[in-house]
Amino acid sequence: MTRTRAEYEADRQHRHLPKKYLTAENRYEVPCSLCGKAYFFDENAKIDIERTLVEARDNPFICIECENDYDELAHQN
Repeated sequence: MTRTRAEYEADRQHRHLPKKYLTAENRYEVPCSLCGKAYFFDENAKIDIERTLVEARDNPFICIECENDYDELAHQN
């Protein structure tokens, strides 16, 4: 029995990975909530972030650099 490509990729999660630069797909700017650097997201991620902003009134996005710094500080103690 032949399977379609969509059946093989049905379990893959499409993550909303930010870019440090503007692209055709990632054109929505969102600042990091800790350092304030601008990152660019696709439309689906922008909608998710806006929904969280309305519900929690807090920017949920933390860039990878700030996340790594936080992890290092947490493991030092």
